[in-house]
Amino acid sequence: MIGIPVIAGISYEMLKLSGANQDNLFGRFMAAPGLWLQKLTTRYPEADQIEVAVASLLSALEEDEVAGVIARGELPAAALAARAR
Repeated sequence: MIGIPVIAGISYEMLKLSGANQDNLFGRFMAAPGLWLQKLTTRYPEADQIEVAVASLLSALEEDEVAGVIARGELPAAALAARAR
């Protein structure tokens, strides 16, 4: 339990160091394990997940902001229907 802040601090410093040196071999070497883990644990969202995200965004926006989002392009019909409720 006491080791958690130490591990978190070391991890933070490693991330900061790899971000500052991402153009050289050392920085890429430090960042590689995290990127591998990210590739294993993430994937593209499915269509229904996108609809939920868009519906959530639309419900959080003001009316004039929603009009701006709609003007940008086509939105899932289910997301628009959820906002109308």
